[in-house]
Amino acid sequence: MAEQLDMIFKLCGSPNEVNWPGFSKFPEYNSFKPKKPVKRCLREAFRQYGRHDVELLDNIVTLDPSQVV
Repeated sequence: MAEQLDMIFKLCGSPNEVNWPGFSKFPEYNSFKPKKPVKRCLREAFRQYGRHDVELLDNIVTLDPSQVV
């Protein structure tokens, strides 16, 4: 599970109070918190696709479950 979270954080960035309000209040916060903050790089990772495709993906893939449409 830690490996999966690491892969998600490398693509979506580290969860924090800005991109996922309330994240630090989770009981397992210290277990999931990356050792060092990682910036979101989803757009860079998929830049070979069209601009609209990447925008759609960037809007769909979010850390905060309350933002999922």
